[in-house]
Amino acid sequence: MNKQIQDCLGFALGGVSADISSALDSAYVSAADARRILAHVQAVGAADASTLTVQFREATDDQGTGVQNLGSAITQAAPSGGGDISITPEIRADELSEGFTHVTVRISVDAGAPAGAIGLVSGDRRFNP
Repeated sequence: MNKQIQDCLGFALGGVSADISSALDSAYVSAADARRILAHVQAVGAADASTLTVQFREATDDQGTGVQNLGSAITQAAPSGGGDISITPEIRADELSEGFTHVTVRISVDAGAPAGAIGLVSGDRRFNP
């Protein structure tokens, strides 16, 4: 078999913002062919004592119809003195509610105005070549 890593993973740039003091939502990504979805979230230049909040959300389509929170929010404190934050939370596709097929991630920070980025990776794909 001549399978490559890219055959087993799906990648999507979720979003980039110069200021995540207001919430940044990623694009809606289909969970139909994945068993797990990971969000690679970064906040660059977070203020001292600030907290990055990451919330997975679910919707019934790629337009965000019926969007609602999925599970509890995940938080990560900035390092002492401020700096960059990078976390990689993930969910299982079977955690989505009945009839919900798409996932988005919302990030925000409670102090300062750092830049932020979200990348989404779907893994354990159900239908591999």
